[in-house]
Amino acid sequence: MYSSSTRRTSASVGSDVTGCSSTLLPALAPGVLIHIHDVAGNLEYPRDWLESGRAWNEQYLLHAFLMYNPTFRIELFTGVAVECEARFHPHASADVRRGGGGQVWLRKLK
Repeated sequence: MYSSSTRRTSASVGSDVTGCSSTLLPALAPGVLIHIHDVAGNLEYPRDWLESGRAWNEQYLLHAFLMYNPTFRIELFTGVAVECEARFHPHASADVRRGGGGQVWLRKLK
């Protein structure tokens, strides 16, 4: 989609994240399963990530994309599962247990 020299991982002009959410995801066929990583269960990045310069923002774009969007269904959100039930995955990484590093699996419905 974008050349490696312009690839950026946060939602910004010309980034893969922006291109995927605005062009690729809507064009997928119904039934496709989509995996997105590094999404915090509480939809907020851990403070130490921000303080260390990880100024990511893609989960905010994902949140906005999914709000009132009946075209996609969340199949599994590991960040929420780990927060709600610690026994769900006893080997979950420290990042997931602290609210970052989770996985989201979506299904395109229509």
